[in-house]
Amino acid sequence: MASTRNSAVVVALAIALQGGTSPIRAQEAGGPILTNLQMFQSLATRIGDQAASAVSTGGVGSLAVVVSPGETAWTIEQEIIRAFRAKGFNLLGSPGDSAVVAEFGIADARVSYSNIRRDGLFGQRVLDREVRLTLRGKIVDRRTGSLLLMKEWTEEREDGIGLSQIESLESYGLPMTKGVVPPEGFFSGLVEPLVLLGAIGVAVLLLFSVRS
Repeated sequence: MASTRNSAVVVALAIALQGGTSPIRAQEAGGPILTNLQMFQSLATRIGDQAASAVSTGGVGSLAVVVSPGETAWTIEQEIIRAFRAKGFNLLGSPGDSAVVAEFGIADARVSYSNIRRDGLFGQRVLDREVRLTLRGKIVDRRTGSLLLMKEWTEEREDGIGLSQIESLESYGLPMTKGVVPPEGFFSGLVEPLVLLGAIGVAVLLLFSVRS
């Protein structure tokens, strides 16, 4: 009986010290953590699929995809092209040779970090990551001058990452992949010792209760 009660004390202490569900472990369970650039590319694929699905391939013939501005277009252009190709469009590399042009402009591309916390009492620092991409697009049939589609799309993804991973997930020389890490709250350094003392106090109380 004493052994069972002592085990209960150990379990109680372990529960008190255990943190919440780790976003890092959750991410690992579903595969490797994507870089910020890869997150943007996955969002571009979603948008490209939506845009391609909104226009019928019948009668369109050849189509060219143009993404602007040029200095960042390369980051997502191929993902949009592949999305149109997957829908059965005949893609041409030069807009000048195409009867139909799908133009996309990067209106917003940002990475946001928030909610710094510890993964368990003694775990690593983690935080939430949100990647958002907004594209403005139009598809024009040059043969008739008709506007086949004009729309703005916004897609976003959220997950949890380790604070120490941020540098490896951002791309050097590519500002759109960088975010501002928020400051930790004033009480963040005070709460953890209090939680630890509380957990130890509970364990000691249970231990003396068992002995009595």
